[in-house]
Amino acid sequence: MGLFSFSDEAGMWVRVSNYAHPDPDMPTITLLPMIHIGEKEFFREMNYEMWRHDTAYLEGSYMPARKLFHVFHRAFGKFSNLSLQSGKLPLWKKWKQESKTQGKTGLTEAIRKSGCACGGCDFDELRTVRADLHRWHAIKAFKTIPFWAKLTFPLLILAAIIAAPFMNFRDHVLDDEGCENCEGENGFFENLMAPFWKFVIDDRDLFLRMVLAEEIQRPRNSGKNLCVKYGAKHMSTLDETLMRDFGYELTNQRDVLAVKKQKDMDVSDIITGYGYANERYWEERDARWTQTKKLVIDLAEEKSSNVISLKVKTDGDTTPNSFSIQTDLSGFEGTITPADAA
Repeated sequence: MGLFSFSDEAGMWVRVSNYAHPDPDMPTITLLPMIHIGEKEFFREMNYEMWRHDTAYLEGSYMPARKLFHVFHRAFGKFSNLSLQSGKLPLWKKWKQESKTQGKTGLTEAIRKSGCACGGCDFDELRTVRADLHRWHAIKAFKTIPFWAKLTFPLLILAAIIAAPFMNFRDHVLDDEGCENCEGENGFFENLMAPFWKFVIDDRDLFLRMVLAEEIQRPRNSGKNLCVKYGAKHMSTLDETLMRDFGYELTNQRDVLAVKKQKDMDVSDIITGYGYANERYWEERDARWTQTKKLVIDLAEEKSSNVISLKVKTDGDTTPNSFSIQTDLSGFEGTITPADAA
């Protein structure tokens, strides 16, 4: 099992992990471990890493009283001089409310486009899937939490917000290995939090594994590059799913500094991982555009049937490919020909 997060004298680190399958038709998988509070450079690096893929599976669970969660993260971020993964969402503005059936009929998907707003520049497309508990799923899971635990929940969040000015998140120790001999040693606080951990970790782990298992086997993802951008605590479960259930192999890991030990710490002599994904993204994008650039070497028009005949070749190829395109320009008044449309 791979290690996905750890701490040392420089601060808190996460490990971007790449998986490949012996079958070349299976998609490659990258796990992007995330934390909710960190350095701006860390979030920028992970964003570029996400854009290097065809599809990203994202965190985004529906949480009852989620504004309290945001206040909690914002308080810790402010007093530790760190940025929030979600950005500074407005506290008093009314947030968009999910319907009670949100997620019942399927996952939320979107196509994100990068590039300038002029419309004339090249842009990339990224398919994003919210692979997390939507409101319909979350309410079902939340109902299993005992009533006494639900009553204590607002008080626990309020206590954490009050404690935030006296705590420094940079002093937090992030260790993904956990405690091997801790079973049976839970105290009062651990027992109090157990129902919430089941909801936040176990239920979402199960849902994420189900989503990823289905997506890996979808024909449209064959040979594609997929990534999972999720909390670091969920990565061990995914690692087990990929390697044990689907026969994937861990091919590479690289470390990215998520939180510096001190705000103004000099990291000039440390390989922080910043900038690597940015550089690879532009190299891969340039290579992709060069590879797919087509050159039209012959264009003929058959006006009687509105058919365009094209001969197209890629730069460097000697044999062109021939295409015939049926057009319909019936709505135009003689100023546009099929060849012009092409």
